[in-house]
Amino acid sequence: HYLISLASYWLSWNGYYSSLFYPGADPNRKNLLEESIEGFSRSFIDFKEESIVVRSLFGRALCYKELQQYDQAIRDINAVIGKIKKDDALYQRCRYEKILISYLTENYQSVLREIDTFREEVGRKTLSPTMDTELKKLRAKTIIAMAEEEGQEKEGNSKDPYRKALHELNRLIEIDEKQAGELYRYVSKHAAALADLSYDELGPIGYLALADWHFNQKDYDKAILYYQKLNSSSNTLITKRMDDIYFRLGYCLNQKKRWREALTSLESLFKKFPNSSFTGQASCLYYVAAANSYGETADSIPYTTYMDATKRYVKHCTESGSKSEAHFQLGKYNQERGKEKQALEAFSRVTKDSPHYAEARYYLVQSNIDKLESLNQRGSSRSKDAKKIYLKARNQLEEYQNLLPKQPEGPSRKELEAHITLFQAKLYIYGPDGNYSGALSKLKKFESRFPVNKQLVMIAQRLRIECYQRLQMFKEAQGEINAFIKGGPINSDRWAFLNECANRFYEESKKLRNSGNKTQASQNAEIALMIYNHLSSFALQGTSYERFYDSIQLRMAEILRDENQTAQAKALYQDQLKRNPDSADAMYNLGLLYEQTEQWEEALATWKKFSGGFKTGSHYWFESRYHTAKVLNKLGKRDKACETTTMIEVLHPNLRDEQFRKKFIVLHRAVCEKIN
Repeated sequence: HYLISLASYWLSWNGYYSSLFYPGADPNRKNLLEESIEGFSRSFIDFKEESIVVRSLFGRALCYKELQQYDQAIRDINAVIGKIKKDDALYQRCRYEKILISYLTENYQSVLREIDTFREEVGRKTLSPTMDTELKKLRAKTIIAMAEEEGQEKEGNSKDPYRKALHELNRLIEIDEKQAGELYRYVSKHAAALADLSYDELGPIGYLALADWHFNQKDYDKAILYYQKLNSSSNTLITKRMDDIYFRLGYCLNQKKRWREALTSLESLFKKFPNSSFTGQASCLYYVAAANSYGETADSIPYTTYMDATKRYVKHCTESGSKSEAHFQLGKYNQERGKEKQALEAFSRVTKDSPHYAEARYYLVQSNIDKLESLNQRGSSRSKDAKKIYLKARNQLEEYQNLLPKQPEGPSRKELEAHITLFQAKLYIYGPDGNYSGALSKLKKFESRFPVNKQLVMIAQRLRIECYQRLQMFKEAQGEINAFIKGGPINSDRWAFLNECANRFYEESKKLRNSGNKTQASQNAEIALMIYNHLSSFALQGTSYERFYDSIQLRMAEILRDENQTAQAKALYQDQLKRNPDSADAMYNLGLLYEQTEQWEEALATWKKFSGGFKTGSHYWFESRYHTAKVLNKLGKRDKACETTTMIEVLHPNLRDEQFRKKFIVLHRAVCEKIN
């Protein structure tokens, strides 16, 4: 009983901490907190130890606080304070929680009084550094909240409330730099009211927030003054963002046609931050400033700068400076950094006067076809979104296809035609109607028509195999795969291709087997096995792919087990355990296989060994004990099975997985009722 009560106490704490991961309105959060309150309340009855009773009261208070039942929370906190000494670490925490509740209930004057009283009572020497920091943070937040209220209530343009908040936030940053974002957001929110405060009053972060605000308002004259002042700042938080400041200052100076000053700012960016994320955009600005500066004064110094800017522009933006080309290079820049939305927006702005117009159109078509493929894989190819994307991609492809006659004969035209062919095939495959025969027709003799680009040929082969799979043309799919295997030695691209094909056939076999279509499931499984077998053989030939050998063997064993080829599957698992006796995957699956073939003694030995590798109480430990009890029952050792399940019921009453818990309870009742 004591152990169960102790477990309930710790589960209450676990429930409290778990609840903090849920949003405030989530019903799971409320359920966890209410269960924790119930558990903490039981601890008052079950335990005589004062320390557990006190911490149960404190835990319940925290739960009440999260449920916004502040009166009950204060009642429990006061009870804890009455039971502990002032030198107890929990005393400081309780005092802090009381103050925090005053803040949450918007009793701001009380918060400030309580903080001062607490500091005087405890004294600086005994106040922990962590608590000192938390009190300063809470004080700053309180003053900000009071300033918000005061600013709304006061008439006129009084800045006193804002000054108080700024002062507290700047003090807070001095002890915790991570709070700089709070000051930046506060100044940004009240920028209009704070716009005429000095640098000393705002502090460097507040000044930066105002500089960015003027920039966003397109008030470039004022933004220039602010950024120039920040140029000389030695504040560490500002110096970390100095490349941004140089770039924005250069942009503003460009807008005001102050070309030479813009060049100076951007040159500082290039010199001090060679790897800055602003390099691409700054290079375009630099070219504009250098070209205009040279146009105004045609002497040797501006010309040298102009040539340097031209080289930089060509490197980062390509071509000669048209706006369209800048959009294209900005698209590439964002694309390389994973900013897909911004990249596509930039590509859509590339016009026909750009030599990269076809490439920009390619990325737009590719993006929508990739979306179609993704929706197809999720089984949503006929959804409203999918049909909308399909129509958009089809129209874009028609426009892309119209570029073909304008291209001169040669490799570039052939490659464009190859891309168009692949896009057309993908539209057939991933469109709402799934026209696989039409796709095969498009891809017919692709290798002989476009023999130069091997990457595109591999894409065509992958698409043909997918069509054969969908059309249940397994003989043709197998022939295509065999032809690919014989087509050349395996490198990284060919390995990835084969592995992807094997995985697709494997996943399809699992899906079909679950739906009851065993014939087609077996046909898919056969091809998956063929490819995995080839990959595993290659992996053992002293290649860098040897590290994948074990995982491939396990996948093959799984397929064989699903196909009731238990002897071959068992041999693979046993071979895996010879190489790695601690392989949990092999041992787990071997245990299941022994159960499948009703080899109960072997299954029992396997599950006992399997459970030894996991921490007591963990999910897999529970599962192994479940299987152990199940096998003991099959062997007629019901007393042992009952003993195993009873032990777990007593020591671990809360199993993690609800579905597994139900199975366990059914087994427990079955084996123990037969004995009783």
